[in-house]
Amino acid sequence: MDNKLLAHLGRWQLAVWLNCLFWLGLLADSAWLGFETMKERQQASVALAHQGALRYLSANLRQQFDQTDELLWVAVANFGRARSPAATAAATAAAAAVTAGIPLASSFICPGLTVLNARGEVSLSEPGVQESGRESERLVADLAWHRANNTQQMHLGEIYQSPQDDRLQWHVSRRINTASGEFAGLVACHIDLNASLIFGLARRDKDGTSLIALSDGQVLLQNTDAGTKLGVGRLSPGLLESIRLAEDGPRAHLQQDPDGELRQYSWQAMAGKPVLIVNGMSTKNIDALTAPARQLIGWLVGLTSLLIAIATAAMLWGLRSLFAQFRLRLNDEQQLIEQQQLLQQVLTTAGAGQWQLQWPSMRLTVSNLLVLRLGLDVGGDGNASDYLQQTSTFSAKVWLRLIHPADRGLAEDFAQARRKGLQTKLEVVIRLRHQAGHFCWFRLTGQVQPNNIGQGRVLNGLAIDVTEERFARTQIEDRTTQLNTLFSISPDGLVVFDAQRVVKYANPAFERLSNGRSEQIKNMREAVFSSWLGSLCTAERGFSGIALLRSKASTDPNSAWELITTEGPPSRVLRLSLVLSSAQSVSQILYLRDVTHETEVARIKNQFLTSAAHELRTPLASVVGFAEILVTHNVTADKQLEFARIVWRQSLHLSGILDELLDISRMDARGAAGWHLQALDLAELAGQVLASFQPPSGHLRARLQLSPIGVRVDAMRAQQVIRNVLSNAHVHSEPGSPINIRQAPAQLHPDSGAPLLGIEIQDAGRGMNEQELAQAFDRFYRADPSGSRPGTGLGLSLCQDIMKLLGGLILLRSAPQQGTTVTLLFVQDALPVGHSPAEPG
Repeated sequence: MDNKLLAHLGRWQLAVWLNCLFWLGLLADSAWLGFETMKERQQASVALAHQGALRYLSANLRQQFDQTDELLWVAVANFGRARSPAATAAATAAAAAVTAGIPLASSFICPGLTVLNARGEVSLSEPGVQESGRESERLVADLAWHRANNTQQMHLGEIYQSPQDDRLQWHVSRRINTASGEFAGLVACHIDLNASLIFGLARRDKDGTSLIALSDGQVLLQNTDAGTKLGVGRLSPGLLESIRLAEDGPRAHLQQDPDGELRQYSWQAMAGKPVLIVNGMSTKNIDALTAPARQLIGWLVGLTSLLIAIATAAMLWGLRSLFAQFRLRLNDEQQLIEQQQLLQQVLTTAGAGQWQLQWPSMRLTVSNLLVLRLGLDVGGDGNASDYLQQTSTFSAKVWLRLIHPADRGLAEDFAQARRKGLQTKLEVVIRLRHQAGHFCWFRLTGQVQPNNIGQGRVLNGLAIDVTEERFARTQIEDRTTQLNTLFSISPDGLVVFDAQRVVKYANPAFERLSNGRSEQIKNMREAVFSSWLGSLCTAERGFSGIALLRSKASTDPNSAWELITTEGPPSRVLRLSLVLSSAQSVSQILYLRDVTHETEVARIKNQFLTSAAHELRTPLASVVGFAEILVTHNVTADKQLEFARIVWRQSLHLSGILDELLDISRMDARGAAGWHLQALDLAELAGQVLASFQPPSGHLRARLQLSPIGVRVDAMRAQQVIRNVLSNAHVHSEPGSPINIRQAPAQLHPDSGAPLLGIEIQDAGRGMNEQELAQAFDRFYRADPSGSRPGTGLGLSLCQDIMKLLGGLILLRSAPQQGTTVTLLFVQDALPVGHSPAEPG
């Protein structure tokens, strides 16, 4: 019954819609007929306006032509073959008047009258006509045309502007024949084109135009709102084609003019003349004729449509309300059925089983789905779906044995909580033993209700299998713990931004790299964070912002990095790189890596290579230069020997630089690998160096004042250091000045704390100031940049590297003009048993 009523309501709604569409269609047809009728009337009105304008223009122009033609006939009759005695007398009087400078009356002849004989000679003209060269050209053209065309029709020449008064004039002429019909000359004059007289009321509409053109399309005259002017150009090809095809009379032609105005044109040919009269009306003015009627029809159509829509909406609203009430009742019934089916499906899919615990019998009834989840077999056959919806009843003690021992207390508290009146809705998560031996996690929910069958109460609820959920949660917790551990011990800084580009997390390494100033960056927006990080940077190498890094990462992820330098202490060079993320909670990750050491190493390496190339170039240039002289020039034997010695010395100098560079390179690459460290007597090593050292000419040998000193060194490297220092002492001392080698006071290493023993090598040379002392250990640094003193600038730097690898120290003391003292301290070690000291040097 309800379904039939709903079907009837649906048909009523359809009927209402069809009725609305019918009336709207009828209204649309009526409006269309009204517009068509109005369009026909508009076209008729436009046609009448065009016809009136064309007739007006044609009549006025025809009148001008007829008056002029009549005057030309008079002139032809007076100067041609049909001359009567009276006409001859009148012509003679006219010629005399012209000769005397008296203007001729217009009733006798048209303005600008000129008569030419067959030879082109002027027989008669008004004063001033022959003064114009352009007029002479017109007469010559007329003479040629009439010779070629034996016609009694008036010839229409060009329209021109009078130079005297700027009036527009139309040049015309007529042929004069003899009595035998031969060409005897012509008579010519012009027509004054008075715009108000010719166009008059034909140009009463704004944005319109009136044209006078020849039959070939050449525009002669144009009248617009701006006035009358000579025609320019030709009629459009489309308009000419319309004129050519209009065999049964004028037609309307629509076109877009160069001024952007859309106009409708009509035309009329003048009988007996190769002239077209064209009138154009703007479509805006044409549409304005019916604009009020169109607006009225539009308002009527809109109002009627609104009334129909309101009536239809009211009927539909009533029907829909009634329909909705019945439909709601049917939906409620259907939803109850679907909810029951859905509930059973959800319980089956989610692994949830129903259970019921009765007091005081303590009988537990559970659905077979829950039984099967635990691998228990309670028997049963038939349809599997029906079997899962059935239940089985057990003693509560049977299920108590299935509960994990650690969770039994939770289960008992869960069952007894309602008796104690603690809460109405209960929930607990416990583990139940599977028949295979492992445990499954279940979430138990329940609510206490009165028992409608017997005494006591009933606890109803669900048991949902959450084993996979607990496993996934455990995995997530383990992974989170691992990631947090990795982030916390990572030496690289890490800043994570959420989906809104707000700082979500920063690891401890970032706080260390930012010198402990990162406690306030959490929840910072990206722009604020960029400004904050930029404030930590130096002016020489600042931060350009995360927005720029993100734009680089979107195009080329490998280019999304830059170097910044933070202000100290300590100052660091950090490499920032940005990685975009597609995760929902993370939009981007900023990595910060401390590259201070790598940057400094690269700087030192570049500086070292630059200095090495410069130092090698000087001796090499000498070698190449003097060798070239020896090869390309004829020099004396003495000069050859001198140049060869220079090449030899520079080669030795070059070899020394290369040896020292190789030593530095080996120590930078391998350190002290391959060295043989042993306990030796430093005094003995110094004596061996002094014995083999040849001081420069004029210099005294160094005085050695040492007792045995037990140190742990590599013999060759220790002697190399002593030899370099001793060589420097002789280079920077004057000949004859003393150089002393004595034992240095013992001290502890400031870093390792190891006991140190060593020697002091003191000279009495020029000494060094504070700036020279500060740069003395720099590679390729020489206190005397002039090159007058031998040396590579690598000696002290090489000695410092060797002393560091030996675990010792090299110290400098000096003052200008007071000499220099170099202290070499080595790690103390006991001398071998039976060691005998060397002879004092």
